[in-house]
Amino acid sequence: MAKRRQNRKYKKKRFLPLARFLFFLLVCGALAMAMTLFFKVERVEVSGSSRYDAGQVITAARVDLGDNLFLLNKYDIEDRVTTALPYIGEVRIRRRLPSTLTIEVHETQAAAAVELAGEYWLISDQGKLLERSASREGLVQIVGAMPLMPSAGSVLALAKEASITVDRLLELLRVLEEKGLADIIGTIDCSDLRILALRYGDRFWVELRYDADFPAKMDQLVEAIALLEENERGTIRMTYDKGEVHFIPDETGT
Repeated sequence: MAKRRQNRKYKKKRFLPLARFLFFLLVCGALAMAMTLFFKVERVEVSGSSRYDAGQVITAARVDLGDNLFLLNKYDIEDRVTTALPYIGEVRIRRRLPSTLTIEVHETQAAAAVELAGEYWLISDQGKLLERSASREGLVQIVGAMPLMPSAGSVLALAKEASITVDRLLELLRVLEEKGLADIIGTIDCSDLRILALRYGDRFWVELRYDADFPAKMDQLVEAIALLEENERGTIRMTYDKGEVHFIPDETGT
């Protein structure tokens, strides 16, 4: 008799984990059904944009009223918005229960203009192609670095055989901004495969190596220019192995 009681207790203990697991599945199923049946998108709120209105952002996001709030993939939405609206640099998606989706956007600005066939592609400091323009709009122009298959909203791509990589080009732009030189350097010329040339205002051509330490070289450049007379023009050569800076005056004055 005692043995039968022990067998029944053993069977109950053996099936207890299975019962708990089935109960867990039942709860999960109920929650999933509730999330599917309820929490529909009834309102979409957009903040942070001045270039694009809320309707443009919502259209780009491809979110419809009635969509399930939890089944929306926020990463897909972010990608759709930043691709369709080039001047949107960052998107943050939030769900506010029970039925509101908020889209917070942050705009980006043009940092440089890449020359292509007599026109320019404006790019952000992250390398995003913003738009094609007939002028460089006062931005530093990049020549000799032809973009591959450019389209608004995509990321700048250069040929493998280009003299400079996209990462190095963007690094240089960031350094120029950090050193307060972005408004002075008018041109970044990558046409020569050996020497990178920067046009400093209307006074100097600055020659660098492509593998140069850009922050250190820009500090050297500022120090070198401070030692020159205001009317001096020419070439500042910074391509030497030992780090020397040589100034070659322009005898013609141009």
